[in-house]
Amino acid sequence: MSSRPFSVPADDLPEAMLLVSPDGEILAINRAAREDFGLGAGCPESLLSDLVADPPEKVMALVRLCCATRNALPGALNFRTPGGILDYRCDGHRTADGMVCLRCRHREASNQAFTVLNEKIAELAGEVVTRMRTEKRLQDLLKSQEILIQELHHRIRNSMQVAISLAGLQMREVLPGLTRYDFLKHSHRLKAIGLVYRTLYRDQDFTRLDISDFVSDLCSELRRACCKSDISFSIEVEATLLSLDQAVPFALIVNELVTNALVHAFVPSGRGSIQVSLRHSLPGRFELVVADDGVGISFELLKTGKGGTGLNLVRVLMKQLGGSLEVDPSQGTIFRITFRDPTTGTMQP
Repeated sequence: MSSRPFSVPADDLPEAMLLVSPDGEILAINRAAREDFGLGAGCPESLLSDLVADPPEKVMALVRLCCATRNALPGALNFRTPGGILDYRCDGHRTADGMVCLRCRHREASNQAFTVLNEKIAELAGEVVTRMRTEKRLQDLLKSQEILIQELHHRIRNSMQVAISLAGLQMREVLPGLTRYDFLKHSHRLKAIGLVYRTLYRDQDFTRLDISDFVSDLCSELRRACCKSDISFSIEVEATLLSLDQAVPFALIVNELVTNALVHAFVPSGRGSIQVSLRHSLPGRFELVVADDGVGISFELLKTGKGGTGLNLVRVLMKQLGGSLEVDPSQGTIFRITFRDPTTGTMQP
């Protein structure tokens, strides 16, 4: 019998490997086969049937079947080992030069490997089920939180509407004059805050306010409430999302400045225009401009730094936005407020 080496590093494999001729002659074995079958160094001068307790006919039948295919063919042989006759699972196939390569694994060890694999698969399946259940609970929790937030905003909106209605009823009992005007201003402020929540509820985004549509809606409501159909509006607002913390002070500022222009900037029954714009002026900064072509604000009022409740409220709200205020009374009145962009992490001077 001639000894010939494997074409692959079979000695590195943990399973017994045998290279057998079509006649059943053992041509080469790896280290694991020598250890399993108690063989010495080198290749044994023997037939495969000499190592197997099964009848030679069964051994040669397996060899012939393996010679007929290049795909691994499963089989079983009972090998003689130092520990007695042991059942081995043998997968064999034809090599490129027409020999038979047998890969032999002790059936008990093979079953143990499959058992470990099945246990691992079952463990992974359990983890997948657990994660799916956790994800389902999180989705349900998120949905319930969204429902709670919607209900909260709905209740706030309704509460604001009740407060507005009560202010309106009380205002009807007050004679025309300063007190009645105060009720009107407070009603407008409540409406501005109510519009914030109405817009949030309509857009189904309860953390950010879309300013572009909001400003147009607010100006339309103020013009209708003040009965100033002869005053035209020019609104140019960049598509901007403000957080809820910024949306309410922003809404109140626009409400105060637009209401002030509608009430004080124009002569009774006179025509005029109001411009409202919001744009980026500097990196990380927004510029809000509310301008009118009316009679203009008093220089004395600006010089003393005083003003009515509305202007004082604008100064307080401006600080909440981290902004600054400029007033230009040269042509009508121009209020210019710059404040930080909420989408940037830093504040620019």
